[in-house]
Amino acid sequence: MSSHRDSRPLQLLDLPAELVHTCLLPLSLSDLAHCLHTGNRVLAEIISSSLAIRYRVAQELAGVSISENRTAQGLRGLDTASRLTALDARERRWREFSPLSRHTIPYPRFPVMLYAIDAGRWLAAEAGTGPGMQDRAVALHYTELAPGNGKGDADSEARWRTVFTGTPFANFSTALVEHDLLVIITVVPCADDPAKISLDALMLSFSTGAPHPMASSSTIHIERRTVLDAVTDVAVEIVGDILAISLMNAVHSFADSNRLHVFDWKRGVTILTPTPITSIGIMFLAPGVILVPNAADNGLDVYLFPPFSPSPLDQQPVQLLLPALAPRTVLPPMEMHCRQSPNPRLSTEHPHLSPVRFPPAADAAAVFISYETEQAVDERFTGTTTQTHLFVLQPKPMLAVIRAARARTAGVAPGDPAVVPWTDWGARCTRWLDPVETAPAMILASEGQRLLSYPPFNPRGLAGRPPQSLRMFDFNPRRVAAARRTSKLGAGVRLVEAGPLPPELCADFAEAVGSGIAYVESTAPEGCDFDNAYLSEECIIGRKYEHEKRRGERLEVWYFG
Repeated sequence: MSSHRDSRPLQLLDLPAELVHTCLLPLSLSDLAHCLHTGNRVLAEIISSSLAIRYRVAQELAGVSISENRTAQGLRGLDTASRLTALDARERRWREFSPLSRHTIPYPRFPVMLYAIDAGRWLAAEAGTGPGMQDRAVALHYTELAPGNGKGDADSEARWRTVFTGTPFANFSTALVEHDLLVIITVVPCADDPAKISLDALMLSFSTGAPHPMASSSTIHIERRTVLDAVTDVAVEIVGDILAISLMNAVHSFADSNRLHVFDWKRGVTILTPTPITSIGIMFLAPGVILVPNAADNGLDVYLFPPFSPSPLDQQPVQLLLPALAPRTVLPPMEMHCRQSPNPRLSTEHPHLSPVRFPPAADAAAVFISYETEQAVDERFTGTTTQTHLFVLQPKPMLAVIRAARARTAGVAPGDPAVVPWTDWGARCTRWLDPVETAPAMILASEGQRLLSYPPFNPRGLAGRPPQSLRMFDFNPRRVAAARRTSKLGAGVRLVEAGPLPPELCADFAEAVGSGIAYVESTAPEGCDFDNAYLSEECIIGRKYEHEKRRGERLEVWYFG
C-alpha cells in the first residue's frame, strides 16, 4: 500500500545533495542568484560550497568560455581547484598589466600586405613584388605568439612557418578551432579571356595545406570581373557551414558590382543571391546572422540564415538604422569597418590547434564598428570636415532586437527590409567611444569583451614619440556589476558609466546619441614605446617599426597566459 508521502510529487530538495548539485550546475548565474534569494539554507549551502560553481562564476567574470581548452599546455590533468587557481592568477595579471613573461619575435623581412591574429597565431601574407602584383599576396606565413612557439619551451626561438604559397590571392580567413579551415581568395587571369579575372575561394586544411576533407569541392568559384573593374578590397568570414565574402572596388564604391556572396562552403553552393553592398565590412553576430554596414542607407543590414532562421530571407534583411545625419553630411562607403574576435561558433572540433588555455566566450564577444562622416563646410561642398565614430555593440541585446523585427515580418513576401529606427535599439545596445584614442586600434586590438586602447601610430613621429599610455576597456556586464559592488577598484582602474556622447563628437548627427552600456577601464602603470598595439587571447602585442634608431621590425609580446 502506498503512503501519503509516496504520492507526494518529488521535490528538488528531496534528492540527495549530489543530485541537487548536478541539477544546479548547468544553470545561468542569474538563475543561481534566484536560488540563493529564496532563502533556502540547503540550496545556499550547496551553491556556496561548490567548487565547480565557483569556477563557473570565475569564468563568467573573466569573460572566458565555460569549455576551457583542456588540451592546452598547463591545463592537462588539472582538477577544478587547480584550474580555478590558474584562472584567478591569469585575471590578476591582466588587471595589473603584469605579464607572466615578455619576449620578442623578429618580424619577417619580406613585405607584408595583410596580417591577422587567430588561435594564438600571428598570420602574415607576403606581398607580391613583380609586375601586375599590386594588391596581391603570394604566400601566407604564421608564428606562434606564446613563449617558445606555443610549446612551453621558453628558450625556443619563434619561427615563421609557411602555410600557403603558389597562387596570387587578395585575402584570407581562418576558422581553426571550429574547422581547421583556411580560406584563400585567389585572383587569376581567365584563360579564355585575358581582359577578365576569376575570383575563387580555396578551401584548405590549415594543419596540412591539403584540400579540406569536409568541402565537397576544394575550389568555390565566386565571380569573373573585367580587369578595369578589378577588386581592390575583399573581406572573408566563416562560421559554421557559412562562408561570407564581400568584394569592392574603391574607385566605384556605389557600383552594383560590389557585392556580398554567401555560400555553404561544405556543399559548395550559393545560399544568398549576390547582393549589392556599399561597405567592405562583414561579420557574424551569431551563427547564421551576418551583419553588413550600409553606407547608402546609413545603417547596418542583417541577413538571417539557419540555424538562426528556418530559411534565408533572400533580399530581405533586417536593417538597423544608425543615428540620422545632419544636413550636408554623408558617409564615405570605404570607411565603414566592423570587428569581432573570436567569431561565434557552432562547435570546437579542433581545440588542439589552439594553445590558448582560457579562450574568450565566443557567443559574447563584443562587436566594434567604426565609420566616418563628412560634412560640407558650405552648400557648394567646396570643402568637408571629417569625423570618425566608434561604438561597441553587445550581441545578445542586438539579437533580441533582430528576433523581434524578424517576428514582425514573418509571413510577409520578400521585399523591403524590416527597418528598426535608431531610437528603438541604439542606446540599449551600444557604447560610443572617443575615436581619437581608440578608432585605429579596433582592427586587431579587441578580443572577447576587451578592447585595448593605445594612441594611434604617427609615421612622422616614428623615432621621437615618448612612452604612451596603454589602457584596457572591459565591457563584460559581469565585470561591470562586480565593479559597482566594490568601493576599492584598485590603482589605475575606474568604472565608466553610461551617458550621452560629448557634443563635439555628435555634431554630424541630427538626433541625440547616448550609450546604455558601462565598462571598466584599466590603465597600465608604465608607459610603452610601441608604435602600434594589438590584442590576442593571451597576449598584448606591441609592434615596433624599423627606423633610423632601431634596426629590424619586431613584435614585443606580453604573455599573460
